[in-house]
Order: sequence, then structure tokens, then C-alpha cells
Amino acid sequence: MRQLKLTAVGSSALVAREIAALLQSMLPRGCEIGTALTEEVDRAQADTFYVCAGTQRKALLEVLPPEVLYVLDLEPSTRFFLALAQLPPGSEVVIFNNRLPYTTTLKEKCRALGLGHYHFVALAFEEMPHSEVRAILSEARYIMGVSCFTGEEALLSDNYRDCLRKDVRIIDAQRAASLPSAARLLGGIALFGTKALEDAASELQALPAEQRESAQTELLARSTAFIAMLKQATLRALTTLIEGSFREGGTLTAQSTPLPQTVEGCLAMLGFLRDRLDFLGGRALS
Repeated sequence: MRQLKLTAVGSSALVAREIAALLQSMLPRGCEIGTALTEEVDRAQADTFYVCAGTQRKALLEVLPPEVLYVLDLEPSTRFFLALAQLPPGSEVVIFNNRLPYTTTLKEKCRALGLGHYHFVALAFEEMPHSEVRAILSEARYIMGVSCFTGEEALLSDNYRDCLRKDVRIIDAQRAASLPSAARLLGGIALFGTKALEDAASELQALPAEQRESAQTELLARSTAFIAMLKQATLRALTTLIEGSFREGGTLTAQSTPLPQTVEGCLAMLGFLRDRLDFLGGRALS
């Protein structure tokens, strides 16, 4: 049975690692997860899905077929917007990011939630002169940005930490994948697993009878493990949507439906899961 690989792709290594961490929390086992920069991806590799944020979709579709590219809609947690809402109206807030496009996205999300009564200043540290970035930061009372950029690897690194005001307030946005976009990815994984299982089941028929039983037992074990992982991943996606993050070490119960005892049962269960995930992911596809 073929194994799926996932590659988290970002405009920077920090974003790629952020997406990889989200995938690892969603899929703690069952998939190999790697990272790559957008500029490093030049063609699709076999049995590999590429996962990115919306800002990288256009560039990646120039080198990848759409069926292997999955875009996660990364939403800041409710806690981030509540923290922003506590700032005095009319405050100037610097949006700290590596590239300009997401600063616009984040500003629009804030305004859509009724938080447009601030003066947002876009700061893209990879696209602006270093001296200009430091000058803006040195005067900023409030700075907001994605958590992967507001920590010691970017904003609080030696490049900028010494120029920050002593009374600066940093509002970091912990992000999670929206349910529709997570469901679309999980639906794709379910479809991959279905095809891989069908191929493996066909190959079983070509084996000598004395090898077929042990091979079928192994295939069934791998199939049920895949289904258990997919069910757990779906519950984790729902938990993340509700709680804002999935706590490592937390437990979720995904055993309300017994796992299948035959290869045919596994295919039927995968079909059911794909149908449910397609429903949940409907808004991501529209």
C-alpha cells in the first residue's frame, strides 16, 4: 500500500515550519511531513501532496497540478482578535510580516470583524530596507503579526530586538486551519488512501495462494491504522476550530464506530469518511 508524503510549502522557512507543525498536530502519525520554500518546488513528486497558505497558491499552480496542491486557510485564533480589541481606538498598529500580501489579508480580517478603528501600518521585513524596518519598529507602541514572526526567529531576534520600545506591546496571532480547508485536505488524503488500498487489493490477487493470506492480513492492519488516523485527524480539526489549538497530549475518542475487519469494509469506511469530509469542505471548494 503506497504511503502518502506531505510537503508544507511557505514563502519563508518560518511559514513552512508553521504549516508543518499544523499538519503534525492534525496528523500525528501516518504521513511523512517535510518542508520546502515556494521557490524550491519546481515539479510534483510521486505520492506527494503540497500544502500551503493562500498567498502561495498562484505561484505553486504554475508548477504543480491542482489535484496535489492543498491550500489551508490559516485563521488567527479568537484570542488574537480579542487582544487587539482591547487597544485604544485610533491606535497605530504595525503589522509585522515577511511579505506584504498577508499584511493586507490580516488587515481585512480585522476590519471584517469590526476592528477597523485602528491605523494599520504594513511592515514586510523581507521586502523593505533593513534600516526602514528598524525605524518603523523603533516608534511602534503596538505590533501584531503571525506567531512564527513575532518570536525570537524574527521580531525578537538580534536584528530588531534592540530597537524595540521598552513599552511595546506585541500581539501574536496563533493560526489554525479553517475547518473547510482542513476537510478538503483530509478528503484528499482519504481519496489517496482509497486508491492505494484498491491498487494493493488488486495486487493481492496476483500472489500465490500461500502468500496471499499473510499479505491480506498485513494490508488490513495498515488499512485500519490509516482509517483510525483519518478519523482522529477529523476530530482534531474540529477541536482546533472550537478551542483555537489542539493541546499536545490531549486525548480524543474516535472509536464510536468499530474499525472494519475486512479490506472491503475498509473501502466502504473510507468512502463514508470521504463523503463526510466532502460535505465539511464544501465551502473551501466553492
